[in-house]
Amino acid sequence: MEEGILSAYLKQIAFTGQEAHAYILEGEKNIIFKTAEKFARELITSPADLLIPEHEKPNLFSVEDVRETINRTVHIRPYGTGKKVYIVRDAEKMNVQAQNALLKTIEEPPEYVVILLLTDNAEGFLETIRSRCVKFNVYSERQEYTEEEKEAIALVRTLFENGPAPEAEKIRDTAEALGKYKGQLETCLEYIRLWLRDALIFKAGATEDRMILTEDRMISRIFARERSFEGINRIMESLDEGKAYLKANVTPELTMETIFFKIQEET
Repeated sequence: MEEGILSAYLKQIAFTGQEAHAYILEGEKNIIFKTAEKFARELITSPADLLIPEHEKPNLFSVEDVRETINRTVHIRPYGTGKKVYIVRDAEKMNVQAQNALLKTIEEPPEYVVILLLTDNAEGFLETIRSRCVKFNVYSERQEYTEEEKEAIALVRTLFENGPAPEAEKIRDTAEALGKYKGQLETCLEYIRLWLRDALIFKAGATEDRMILTEDRMISRIFARERSFEGINRIMESLDEGKAYLKANVTPELTMETIFFKIQEET
């Protein structure tokens, strides 16, 4: 569902008091967080009642994190007269033990609690979690890229149009060519994430109407065929590392080359 339409729908749900106790919002990270935050603001009456749990390790939302930041605080009543809302970012990083720890809270939450699980891959949740949440696939209205972003994305698309294992020489040449697009590389990384997200959709057997990048569906199909669920998720983690490298002023060429080789080598 488009971000604007979903936000209007959730606002109406909050207005009528018909909200569920748990939701899964799946999509690009910045978009789903913005949607979740808008929804939460409609449900709470005190800023103190909006909680965003954090996890200690960057790539793991552990059972201890769930217990400390959610389970042990849900029984504290909201400060205001509205709901108490938890926005759980990167919820796909919860391992099985963490999800099972959260399950009881989702099954029997206090009447004033709403939990929003944000993810770019809902297939990573246990079926017991998915079945107890209202799920929305969130995507933005058609994004308009700048000319520089289009040029950078075109280089990445050309590199992977024949599959996720291009030759080493092509990887190095593309990374070098991307060096002049330093300001556009985060957009490139998010574009790759959308490919991978669509690849996971294919692997899960879903239909193309759930895709975001319909114009690149063949690339996503090839990724789905040639990379495992686990491999795709590891590539997604490398994209987050790539963003961190860019912020740390690692050279753009080296950052992109590292990510491209990770995609090539993953199984």
